[in-house]
Amino acid sequence: MILFVDDEKLPQQFGLDAKTPHARTAAQALEMIEKEGFDELYLDHDLGEGWTGHELLKILVERGTKIKKVTFISLNVVGIGNMIELCRDNNIPYDRKLLASDAF
Repeated sequence: MILFVDDEKLPQQFGLDAKTPHARTAAQALEMIEKEGFDELYLDHDLGEGWTGHELLKILVERGTKIKKVTFISLNVVGIGNMIELCRDNNIPYDRKLLASDAF
């Protein structure tokens, strides 16, 4: 099941159904993953409230949460690099999607 995690963007901006579960904060994402067992994430790097997608992903890995795939939806190149490294180190498949308006 897919969980969309971003404090600004919407799932349908990335081709997902508008009914796709959406966490706007890392704390909300952790709670939803724990309760509902999401195993695929669309994940931004800058999540607000002092959290990053890297920190969220690191907590999930440390808890042993099974993650089938992470799709990064951030323009933060350094942040994405850190998240990609974490995925590679833990054999988590990953991808990256940008909005057409975000393309350089």
